[in-house]
Amino acid sequence: MDKLALSTVKDAPKSQTGSSGLVSRLLSPTSATATPDQQVQSLHSQIHQLTQEKQEFCEKARAEMKQFQEQKDSDIRDALILYVITQMKLCNEALSVWRSLHECFEKM
Repeated sequence: MDKLALSTVKDAPKSQTGSSGLVSRLLSPTSATATPDQQVQSLHSQIHQLTQEKQEFCEKARAEMKQFQEQKDSDIRDALILYVITQMKLCNEALSVWRSLHECFEKM
């Protein structure tokens, strides 16, 4: 029973100081007005930081889009060059076939 009495005596000042600290925080006008001001400043700094991050992201996205467009143009140009070369080879083969047929018909 002595241990129980000692523990309640030790806990009593903790509960009293906790409630008085809460009352002083609730009734203190400076802490109540300082908190919204601090929150506003914090939010303004977050807005500024996020705006900068957004601008950096947009710049990177534009650079990537430009690089993609240049690569696409290069790939299309290469594909068209290969297509033209292939068509020229086919036309030359067709022309040689017609020439050989023409020679065969002339010999008849």
